[in-house]
Amino acid sequence: IDRPDLDALIGELCRQLKITRRVGLVVTASRVGPAVVGLFRPTILLPAAVAAGKDADALRPILAHELLHVRRGDLWVGALQIAAQALWW
Repeated sequence: IDRPDLDALIGELCRQLKITRRVGLVVTASRVGPAVVGLFRPTILLPAAVAAGKDADALRPILAHELLHVRRGDLWVGALQIAAQALWW
């Protein structure tokens, strides 16, 4: 599902949050998310059910929340935790 308004919002939020990496957005029919996936190419997964009938301003807090995970490096921390668990067991 193509949402150019949300792509523009992602760019704006990245500038405001001082995120220099390019972050993708996929609006999906899947029931997963909202979530961020991808260590090297972070992408926000946004369920179509969440995005349906909402304009960009209504989705701003959700997208900002997911972008904060990118800024903090939460995906890398999660990957390190999984690696530590694998080594431990």
